[in-house]
Amino acid sequence: MNDFDQIFIEDLKCYATIGIFDWERQTKQPLIINLTLDISKI
Repeated sequence: MNDFDQIFIEDLKCYATIGIFDWERQTKQPLIINLTLDISKI
């Protein structure tokens, strides 16, 4: 596998309304996503 067989997403910052309780969903919370996708089998 070489670097062309992977897609990297690093430090993607998204704001989302998450939570179970109403007080948790009152303010959008930051989510930081780090992701490596292996596409060598596609």
